Amino acid sequence: MSQVDALRIEPKTRNEVALLAALREAESQVTFYKRRTMELQATNILNESYCKTLQDQLAFQEEKKGQKKGKGKLMGDGLPVLLSGDWFFERVVEFEAWQQQEGEEKAARLATREGHRLALEEYRAQVEARKEQIAARRAEWAEEKRQWEEEKEAAKAVKRKFSIPKPKLGKLPPVIPRPRARETGGDSGDELADVDADDDEQGDSD
Repeated sequence: MSQVDALRIEPKTRNEVALLAALREAESQVTFYKRRTMELQATNILNESYCKTLQDQLAFQEEKKGQKKGKGKLMGDGLPVLLSGDWFFERVVEFEAWQQQEGEEKAARLATREGHRLALEEYRAQVEARKEQIAARRAEWAEEKRQWEEEKEAAKAVKRKFSIPKPKLGKLPPVIPRPRARETGGDSGDELADVDADDDEQGDSD
C-alpha cells in the first residue's frame, strides 16, 4: 500500500486515528521541505546566472586594462566560479532522498510512540478493573466466611456434626502485563508501577 493510499484510509479505532494523524503530519513536513528545496534551488540558479554575468563583465574589464594573462587567476580567468549545475542537481536529489527517509523514520517513531501511549492508557484501565474485581471478590469471601462461622457455631451449639468446608478465596484475575516501548528515547518504562503479584494467592489466607 502506498503512502497516498494510507492517507485515504478511514480510521475506525483510536490507534488508527492517532497513526493516521502522525502520518499526515509527516507528509505535511515532507511537502514543506520539498517546496523549500525548490525555492533554494531557484535561488541558486539565479545566483549562478548573476555571478556568470559579473564574471563576464570583470573579464572584459581586465582585458581592457591590458592585464597580463593568468595573473592572479583562481579558475583560469582569475574569477571564482559556482559549482556545476550537474553537481548541484545531484546534491538536490540526494537531499530530497535523505529528507524523505528522515520524514518516514520520524513518522514511524511518532506512530510507535503514540501506539505505546494508547496501550498504556488501556493498561491503566485494565489494572483498575482488576483491582475492583479483586476487592469485590474479597468482600464476598469475607461474607462467606462470616456465614460459615455462624453456621459452624450454630451446629456446635446443638451438637450437630458440621462438615461444610471453609470457603476459599479462589483464583483471582491474573496480573496484567504492562506494554513495553519498542524504541529507546520514547515513553519511560517506569511510568506505571507494577501490580503486586501477591493478589494471586489461592485458598484461605487465614
